[in-house]
Amino acid sequence: ESGEYQIIYDKWFGRRLFAGYSQDEVFIIAIAAVSLSLLIAIMAGLLLYTRGITSVNRALVESENKYRTLADELPESIFLKDIDLNYVSCNQRYADSLGIKPEEIAGKSDYDFYQENVEDYRAGDRMVMELGETREFIESCVEDGKKIIINTIKTPVYNDAGELKGVLGIFWDITEERNIKDRLANTISEYNAITATVPDIMFKLDNEGNFTWWNESLERTIDLQSSSLKNEHILNIVVEQDREIVDQAMQATIKNGYGEIEARLCTHNGELIFNINGAKLLDDEGMFIGFVGSGRDVSKQKESELQQQELQHQLIQAQKMEAIGQLTGGIAHDFNNMLAVILGYG
Repeated sequence: ESGEYQIIYDKWFGRRLFAGYSQDEVFIIAIAAVSLSLLIAIMAGLLLYTRGITSVNRALVESENKYRTLADELPESIFLKDIDLNYVSCNQRYADSLGIKPEEIAGKSDYDFYQENVEDYRAGDRMVMELGETREFIESCVEDGKKIIINTIKTPVYNDAGELKGVLGIFWDITEERNIKDRLANTISEYNAITATVPDIMFKLDNEGNFTWWNESLERTIDLQSSSLKNEHILNIVVEQDREIVDQAMQATIKNGYGEIEARLCTHNGELIFNINGAKLLDDEGMFIGFVGSGRDVSKQKESELQQQELQHQLIQAQKMEAIGQLTGGIAHDFNNMLAVILGYG
């Protein structure tokens, strides 16, 4: 009762945690301590979770900024539309062409920026989403008051659940490229028209000697269709006896850069003699890529030369006979003179 026992106990074993408190008070203190511990644990978990979310968001923002910067630096225009074909976002290049800021395009449609070909653009968007396939389109639009031709690639966009969310497109100006192709096509057409009127045969071969281009004169000469000459080797239209000569001439052309030869070709008129001139083709790096050549039919010329040689031979023979005749005439005259003297003396 004096409390001395408790003093001695506390001295040797330490003071009890809840000494002096009733059982109810101890229960309340325990409940409060547990609640406080749970609250601290929850707050610590929330803090860690918040830090993790912040870190993930920061990484996501950095990633978005990186790809946004990459998209803005591209020379191509990029856009994203929802399933209602309203714009969601675009890169800086596309926004500049529209005269707006990238963030101003959200919620707008093609009708807000274009007066022509709008339905064509939207039809392509719908086709891509309906088919679920990436497609390429050649379209036209007006930019800075000028009509340009654009090459557009569109692809459907899905979320993680596989649900269709819209269409992503990327396009670039191919006006100059198309103009160059048109001019090149016109040039080739004119070139083919010119070469078609040339009576000489003209051709191009790859580095193995197969035909890659020829004019109509060659087709008419050998009486074959274009499909028959495609990838056909030149030796196949040469008379068998002359193939070795032609092959040697091709090897010499590779070595010297130029060659000339006479060879007989198999034509619808039989074997005709052609004088063929050829040169080797080089690419921009100086690598051998094939041959280019032309040939002229010299069969009539050769025939005329043979006739001329025959006539020349006949003329020489006639001149020989004339000389012999004059010789024999002179001898006979002299012999007659001697006979006259002999007969006179006789």
